[in-house]
Amino acid sequence: SSTIESLSGDLAPLTKATVFLEVGCGPGFALEVFLQAGYQAQGLELSPRAVQMAQENELPVEAKNNFP
Repeated sequence: SSTIESLSGDLAPLTKATVFLEVGCGPGFALEVFLQAGYQAQGLELSPRAVQMAQENELPVEAKNNFP
């Protein structure tokens, strides 16, 4: 989507030491942008299907269904 595409331009002022944690990351579309831009990123997701899709694309997404 255009929102995800515009995200990469918004990353410019951040240092490469920035680490992203995306809660509710779905299949990892934003994570992929962060990783391709050279940042560290980790995703957490409730949906087992979304986690499976992300992991099939070798994205660092974990299933979390026990949020406090």
